[in-house]
Amino acid sequence: MSQSLLEGDMKSVESVLEVFKGEGELTEVLLMLAMYRQITMRHADNVDGGQKIDIDPETEQMLVDFIKNSGHIKRKEFAELLITNKQGGKCSELKVTADQPPSHHLLSTVVIHALIVFECCKQSPMVKPLVSLMADPHAMNNLYLPTMPEDLIMEARQAITEKVRWYECPNGHPYTIGECGNPAMVYKCKDCNAPIGGKGAKQLEHGNKPARKEDTTQTGHILGPPENRQDEKAVPEREMSATANAIIRLLTHAAMLGGSTKSPEDIAVLINPSIIATEVPSFLWRHIERDVHLLTQACGKSVDDSYLIIHMILQEILKQTPQDQSQHRQDFLNTKESRSAWESAFTKAYIDPVIQGITGKLQKANSAIHNDNRLGTNRLDRLLYEVDQETYNEPIKSLYDVASVWRYRSKITIAHLTQFLDESSYAVHRKEKCKVLKEFLNKERMLRALKYLPDIIHLQQLLIEKYHRNIDEHEARNIKLKHFLKGLPDVNTRKRFEKLLRSFGTAWDYVRSDIATDASRGGLLVPKESCNQVIHENTSLGMILPTRKGDGICSTALVEFLINIQNEFLEKYTKITEGPEPEEVQPCDLTTADLIAYDPEKDLLPMVLSHCNYSLEVGRGTLVEYDLPALERQVEDRFINGKAKIVRKVEQLVFREDSRDSAVFESLKTKLPQEPLSKAIQRQIISELRSLPEVSDSLACLDIAIGFLASCGGKPGQLIKKYLIETLKMDGDEMKDTIHVKQPCPLKNVLSLWKLLAAEKAKRLTLNLQDPFNGMYEFNDELTPEQIQDLHTALRYLDVDSLVIELHHYIAIGLRKRQDTEGVSEWGLGDTLSAEREATGDYVIHGFEEHFPSSISIKHIRSTWKEIVQYQHKDVKRHGF
Repeated sequence: MSQSLLEGDMKSVESVLEVFKGEGELTEVLLMLAMYRQITMRHADNVDGGQKIDIDPETEQMLVDFIKNSGHIKRKEFAELLITNKQGGKCSELKVTADQPPSHHLLSTVVIHALIVFECCKQSPMVKPLVSLMADPHAMNNLYLPTMPEDLIMEARQAITEKVRWYECPNGHPYTIGECGNPAMVYKCKDCNAPIGGKGAKQLEHGNKPARKEDTTQTGHILGPPENRQDEKAVPEREMSATANAIIRLLTHAAMLGGSTKSPEDIAVLINPSIIATEVPSFLWRHIERDVHLLTQACGKSVDDSYLIIHMILQEILKQTPQDQSQHRQDFLNTKESRSAWESAFTKAYIDPVIQGITGKLQKANSAIHNDNRLGTNRLDRLLYEVDQETYNEPIKSLYDVASVWRYRSKITIAHLTQFLDESSYAVHRKEKCKVLKEFLNKERMLRALKYLPDIIHLQQLLIEKYHRNIDEHEARNIKLKHFLKGLPDVNTRKRFEKLLRSFGTAWDYVRSDIATDASRGGLLVPKESCNQVIHENTSLGMILPTRKGDGICSTALVEFLINIQNEFLEKYTKITEGPEPEEVQPCDLTTADLIAYDPEKDLLPMVLSHCNYSLEVGRGTLVEYDLPALERQVEDRFINGKAKIVRKVEQLVFREDSRDSAVFESLKTKLPQEPLSKAIQRQIISELRSLPEVSDSLACLDIAIGFLASCGGKPGQLIKKYLIETLKMDGDEMKDTIHVKQPCPLKNVLSLWKLLAAEKAKRLTLNLQDPFNGMYEFNDELTPEQIQDLHTALRYLDVDSLVIELHHYIAIGLRKRQDTEGVSEWGLGDTLSAEREATGDYVIHGFEEHFPSSISIKHIRSTWKEIVQYQHKDVKRHGF
């Protein structure tokens, strides 16, 4: 048929088509595929290694006339578009051009094959959703498209059968209350540390509310830009295997791409977040490229073999007749449940029959391709696919000269085993086979990180001992790991921390992409940009410190994720085997003996190799068989039996600024009456502090002193340094290097000194374009030019030095306790500061109430701080510094 088309011999084409008479739609599909390959692809530089083929206008017109008059072709418009290379319409990606690489042509062929099959199967109810996406995308508005993700929080609610009531913390994180369902105690949200629960029945903490009951699963295409899928892994979705998920998603995108050739505007309506219509074809093309990548990952085959699998599935669709699918309704995608049912039915009808025994089918298909004189002229391909068998007339002197030795052989890998087990499952008609082994392999990529959990917990404990209440969040963020290691006291300590950090980094790389999506399954909400980071010497120390806010959430999320992986797997294992519940162990007591701990290359792969039969027979490709039951038993005995569940308890580091609250300072003033430092002493102290580290070190010593004084009190006249050395028994030599305040300050001035140094530190950070206030971003409104001018006018009449100290103290201490108060952002800043000073009995700034602009509110407080600091910095001569 192909040769007849090229020569314009329409009689021969008709005679060939007569042979396929009675094959239904198959005849038309084969004819249009032949047209695309032999006629449309002539616009490429070369086809299968041959030279570009030219067809004269007369032959092309003869082909167009044949299409119009032939009774074998019903989709005449579509066939004519193929002949004239206009099948892309408004989609330039589908038009064949000479400058496109071979990989582009291969993908185009897959998409065109899909569109031809959809054109010829419009009456098939099972394929109706894909046909509608291509031919009538407007009808797909507000429907749940295949393979799109769902709201997993609602699934979690449905999965929990115990009687509980669901609530949300102020930041939207869900939690449950059991028994009567009413709050009785106040806890901290495990995701953001906000107060949750309440102090009495039906009295929730401020900002907490009953959780939403509505399902937020969105209709349409909701994957976002293709670039967001760069780190995506091939995973199962609902009842679909990873392979089936990748295939159906690829066909969905191909159908949408077909729809964009005529009406990109209607396709754009289906996409959320929205994009402009002109970008739709490129958007979908890049998604299809990602789908192919995930298919190769899911099935463990090459890109060429993955394309063959799609072609086989499209051929399988043609085999089915509409009568075979009459039981399927037309409204497949109106609900999530109907979508899931359609996905399962589509997989069972078209994908399972192809995937069953796919290795043998691919070998047969590749052999057929390379035995085809038109397609198999490439000598290298024929050698690689073992089509030609070599004969040697002379004695072989060296294996180096034997081509067979250099043939590619599939490697035995864990991925290969996983694919073999999937194929075996299809071969027994989807009945579960080796359930434990299957579950182990499905989770293996994450389970391999468990061996590092004891090291990670030990690292966290060491860091907590060193930095608990002894470092600010911004300090931790600015310390690089290489500087942290360089500052360790000796070589042995440095080597120990290097080993622990390597364990942290390796485990993080294994599971960081899963942590990015773990919040939808009840895990910590970690920003995606944090999950994209790799641990290296320039990584911030803050990312390693275990906290529930800022960069440290990565460290906490990693440990919680690994604990959940072990616990969930053991729960599934116990359910499958109906065995006894495993014992529990505290994280601090954890050893590798308690964990599903192994090295993939040294432990698991040798076990896999010992249970496989590997054939190297020339001409038959690589044939591999596994003894799956024996392998499953050994995996259970060596890696799973006797392992313990881990108590979900992750120790948390508290930053220095989080340990400061108004209650501590009120207790200090009660135990030890405080007095302010004089202006002269304040200026002298600031002038002696040369650098930001000196300010930070001095402030750290004051934090320690205030913590003890707030509990035990002290002698008002005792010098602070003497108190630290003699009463708290801190090292005198070390004090010389850490507290840099040379002025002799007694304990009665400790609070005034703390406020002075804290404000000075925040001021220097602000001038260095760093953020001195972590969080509180809801108070980030910018001042208007008029407000800035009014503020500068007011500052001429105020004690700016005192204002800086008191404003910082309110932001760092006073505002934190009111952060969740309703409407606080609209309070007037001037009135609020005055009321705060009166309530605490602190220093009152003269003229403040009279001159401070009334238009400035709490929501402007960060912007106001910056303006005042910059004003003070520009006018330092006025203060005599």
